Amino acid sequence: MSCETGFAIEIRERYQDVVADRWPAAVDPQPDELLSSWLHRLAIANGVAPQAFAGVLGLCGGMWSARLDLRLLQDLAAWLGARTDVAPEAISAMAMSDGALVPLWLPLRETARRSRSTWIQYCPLCLADDRAPYFRRSWRLASRISCFTHSCGLRDRCPACRAGIAPFAQTELVPQYVCVRCGFDLRGAAKISVEAVARRLETVDRRYLQGGNRQEFVGDPRMGGALAARSRRRRHRVRPAAHQPAGVGAHPLLRAARAKGRR
Repeated sequence: MSCETGFAIEIRERYQDVVADRWPAAVDPQPDELLSSWLHRLAIANGVAPQAFAGVLGLCGGMWSARLDLRLLQDLAAWLGARTDVAPEAISAMAMSDGALVPLWLPLRETARRSRSTWIQYCPLCLADDRAPYFRRSWRLASRISCFTHSCGLRDRCPACRAGIAPFAQTELVPQYVCVRCGFDLRGAAKISVEAVARRLETVDRRYLQGGNRQEFVGDPRMGGALAARSRRRRHRVRPAAHQPAGVGAHPLLRAARAKGRR
């Protein structure tokens, strides 16, 4: 016992040894929630920072959760199901398991030049409206450039520091809507307007995908391939709020569509 503080100091059991079978905090998946988003919320609810949670799952660091979005092994889904009381099928459903949409996935990169996409997008207003803020599966598609609920453009960066979204690298017990780099609350990002030409592109995209013609859509170079490629082009004219630099955090495809509409 310390003579100065009067507190006993002792080494206790490891967290994973104490809760080896069923974790204490349960987190229910939300509609259209992305697997990585659920994993980040699950980690924080159980007192583990997302970066350290990779070790709990027996994974390496880096973009560990973003990689699981694209390839989740059934053994890991079953292992998670046994510890969370969430069915393995429900866990697998949160991954990007539809192979027909592979050409439309955003590239697996955390940071990029302003003219290139990062791995995930977000709608600040959706995050602000959520009771438990989470990231959507649809936000990982390069063809999605706006929010259908709030009629605003999606962002793929923090508007304060311009860094990509990296909750998998979070070392503190803070919500995933807080920028890992600078601590900015992404729910407070300014709304980006969407012009008609951009919405027309998305309307076609949504009609094909919901109509069950996914393979035909992404296989047509005029549609899926073209939309995915345009998300990486160097066109970035955006009209954000006056207090933020032009184009900061706006999806590259949205910037391209807006530029085309001004020609």
